Amino acid sequence: MKYRIRRFTPLTFSVAFVMICILSSQLNGCSTYLSARRATKKVTRDLVTFDDDLVKSVGIVRFENWSYYRRDNIEKIFQNKLTETLGSACSHLLLARPEDENYPDFLVELPPRIADRIDNLNLALLGRQYGFDAIATGAIVSISAFKEKRGLFWLRDTHSFIQIQIMVKVFDTETGAKLVDENFIHELEVDETDYEFVRAKKPTTIVEIPEALKYIASIMGEKICDTISAQPWKSYVISKQGKRIIISCGSRSGIRQNMVFKVYNASRLIKGVEEQQFFLPGPETGEIRITYAHPDFAEAIVIADHGIQVGDAVKAK
Repeated sequence: MKYRIRRFTPLTFSVAFVMICILSSQLNGCSTYLSARRATKKVTRDLVTFDDDLVKSVGIVRFENWSYYRRDNIEKIFQNKLTETLGSACSHLLLARPEDENYPDFLVELPPRIADRIDNLNLALLGRQYGFDAIATGAIVSISAFKEKRGLFWLRDTHSFIQIQIMVKVFDTETGAKLVDENFIHELEVDETDYEFVRAKKPTTIVEIPEALKYIASIMGEKICDTISAQPWKSYVISKQGKRIIISCGSRSGIRQNMVFKVYNASRLIKGVEEQQFFLPGPETGEIRITYAHPDFAEAIVIADHGIQVGDAVKAK
């Protein structure tokens, strides 16, 4: 899906000053309304996110910069704002960030691509080992310049713009499918000098670009948060010896001794568009009871076994 976001300088809006004055009495409450709306959404997410107080986990792959613009370490600025937004919008969410001490190696170097696509199956399987509910990746695709005539009737004039394109994908570890697959296009009006710098791809700092990336990251963070909140919590069986089980989430995820979970098959494959494969959630394979919860994994004992195997999904009853 593609989103187009446009921002304009105060100069663009000055021609509509009279109209704004007329409407101002109605618009005074907009800022308060938007703040209240965000607060309400956060409360809603927190309510939806809880599965017996279980905490979901997302691995954040280091975002890439495919654009010509190599100033200001913009990919890090974007990623930091994205994770900051996720942390504030989804307070009950564990994030694995590239700067973390125990950041998984497989997120540093993703599985080899297949037909120019991320290997979603291997990515999901590796993510299960670390107890991730989802894995987020993306890139600053391009930064370009263009001119366009805009305005009202006789006030129509040519304006200069910078266009920033961002791609973000969030993969579900249970199915390997993309929970989020978005292409954001952000446009902001700039002066002629900055327009020429971008058009010519000159390595010159443009202060509007980092700020625009923060703005986009905040929107993306809210989108990802909404999507993750709507998903059920899950973990995975990473070891089975007789009736003894180890699952890939522990006390940091809210796992406690004597909690009982259902287990489901998560290894069946189905083909999608262009022969891409996905895991198909399967039938229940048993029940387990937690005997001890370590910070990042938990030990359990089987209390009902209908074919539990390594890789099965563990879900709240």
